[in-house]
Amino acid sequence: MLSKPADRFGWLAARRWRIVRVLVDLGVHSWLPVPAEIAALPGAGGGTQWDRPTVEAALRAHTVLGEGFLQFEVDKQLGWPAQGLAYVLGERVWLVGPRAGAGPGPSGGGEARPAGLPQPRHRLGERGPGPPDP
Repeated sequence: MLSKPADRFGWLAARRWRIVRVLVDLGVHSWLPVPAEIAALPGAGGGTQWDRPTVEAALRAHTVLGEGFLQFEVDKQLGWPAQGLAYVLGERVWLVGPRAGAGPGPSGGGEARPAGLPQPRHRLGERGPGPPDP
């Protein structure tokens, strides 16, 4: 899939960025305490509550974002609850799409799907723009 080392590095860097976004998202908006490893990072607030310097320190330590984009990301994470988590969950639904209906599951096929969650489209644009089918 990713045959070139630079492509693999880019993919891994993006994965780390998404993981930190979920950590920050859950920590900040759920009022969870800051993990000791994050509080000890250079530039972190050092307390048990999430604050802007702690979010900046977490992103600096675990991503390869440039400073301008890092500041944009901090603003987004502090002001947009569940954005990082929603991205990861949406990614999972998208990636499962072609495999939905295959393999074991409580309904006899595919992964368990919460009631009311539409089946993902197998091909982008199959139905055209608009909301998903009910």
